Amino acid sequence: MLSPEEVAQKKKEMEMKRELKREKRRRRSLFALIVGILALVLTIGTAIITYKRGIKGVQPGAGDVGRTNILILGADTGEYDPGRTDTIILISLDPKEKEVGILSVPRDTRVIIPGRGYNRINTAYAFGGPQLTKRTMEMLLGIDVDYYVVVDFAGFEHIVDTLGGVEIDVEKRMKYRDRAQGLYIDLQPGRQVLDGRRALHYIRYRADGLGDISLIDPVQGLYGGRIQRQQRFLEALARELLKPAAIAKIPALIDEFRSTVQTDMPAQTMLKLGLALRDMDMDRVQAQVVPGVGGKIGSASYWLADQEQLKTVVQDLFHPTPAVTVQVLNGNGQSGVARQVADSLQGQGYNVVTVGNAARFDYQQTEVHFRLDREHAARCIADLIHSQVVIQASPEDFETDVVVILGKDLRL
Repeated sequence: MLSPEEVAQKKKEMEMKRELKREKRRRRSLFALIVGILALVLTIGTAIITYKRGIKGVQPGAGDVGRTNILILGADTGEYDPGRTDTIILISLDPKEKEVGILSVPRDTRVIIPGRGYNRINTAYAFGGPQLTKRTMEMLLGIDVDYYVVVDFAGFEHIVDTLGGVEIDVEKRMKYRDRAQGLYIDLQPGRQVLDGRRALHYIRYRADGLGDISLIDPVQGLYGGRIQRQQRFLEALARELLKPAAIAKIPALIDEFRSTVQTDMPAQTMLKLGLALRDMDMDRVQAQVVPGVGGKIGSASYWLADQEQLKTVVQDLFHPTPAVTVQVLNGNGQSGVARQVADSLQGQGYNVVTVGNAARFDYQQTEVHFRLDREHAARCIADLIHSQVVIQASPEDFETDVVVILGKDLRL
């Protein structure tokens, strides 16, 4: 039987171990963030070099490459949390307009994961890998995600050092010591070139009371914290990679990534994007964070997205097709169910224009009907309401893009 003092000591030791694990997860996520973006840029660089060396039968050009949305996942494959992605970024590339949009998604963002219900977005990878994370992002943002790039944090310091460092304006004095981690950060403010170790210190620093992300000005919609510093560093990193002097270093950098990058992007697509964006204008790069606030639901802490603000952010960064119009019809006779489903869909960004009754109340299964070009939206809606029946309709059949007919199998 342990004494009260021994019990207290055991609790203290367990808490210290948990904190060490949390810190290791945080560190991996930071590395993955930077490596993920760099991996994408280097993939494009690889395509350019390969093309210059000669690929038979490939005739790339900007004209046949449209806006492309690429999901960057920093997969934490460490000892303690092998199945989560603590870094999630969506990049939208428009080769024709030479525009790039970057959206950072806080890892604790509360979302609906298809087939799993509400959870933090960084758990989607554990449930279904990059494909399920893509579908979750599509539901959150209401746009298509074309490809994914999964990376880990290996080799970050070597990459920055191979580039010869990254120039950035350190916005304030950053001084912090963590004896348990053997970490000592001491950065002076001002413009300077950071080597790999000091770059890690810059993106790891979080001793300013803001954590990973905080809403610091609700009126202006301004956010602060480590995720904002990471975006500033990404912009500085991209500037280094676009300098002529970086071209000669690309082969050495590629070697660092061959074992750390997983993607479903075809080689020809990489090639075309690389050639189309080789003269990208950094002034046309926009970077934002999913707007929202930190909060609790029950005992769980989340980043709670502001759906209305998020629609504006998505429009600015990704220029999606017009909002999907939806009609919700009661086909099971239960009072009020059509309005409940309509409110839920509107909360997910769908434009519900009609709520009413179907021609009959004996539908056994919930059906989702769609026009030809709205199949993706229909399947996302079907996931939300747990429907297994998705049907293509003739354009003249309905006045909206998608029609939902609620059956007796509906689960709210």
